[in-house]
Amino acid sequence: GEGGERSGQVDLTFDAMDTDGDGVLDKDEFLSAAMRLGIPEVDALNLFIEVDENGDGVVTRLEFTTAVSRSSGASGGDFLVFAVLGSADGYLHVVDIDTAAVISFEKAHDGAVSVICSPSSSDSFFTSGLDGAVLRWTIDAASRTLN
Repeated sequence: GEGGERSGQVDLTFDAMDTDGDGVLDKDEFLSAAMRLGIPEVDALNLFIEVDENGDGVVTRLEFTTAVSRSSGASGGDFLVFAVLGSADGYLHVVDIDTAAVISFEKAHDGAVSVICSPSSSDSFFTSGLDGAVLRWTIDAASRTLN
């Protein structure tokens, strides 16, 4: 089913990021993978700090899986696992976890994106920024676009 497919995709992504094979993502591995996706270093570092829930300096498979599940969704019969990253300059980076392709790079807010919230099992998510706006976004899994 989709749950097994999602878990497998997330595991493959984690394994690809874990270049030394030690079972955790250190800061360098995490930043390197994020910057290959076009995410600025400062935003990648902020994301690392957020995903490293216990603050021990590494991201475990469980922490990574938890972070992906908080910001992922699926729509209709088409299956898509995505991560949404906000940046200090107000842009959203939406990344297809399966292919590591950037689905969308959108100017969302005037100023930093401060909150990203995704209801579980949803293809929608909400953002807020330092500009005070709250926006609802929808991922179209079939066309891999952001609306």
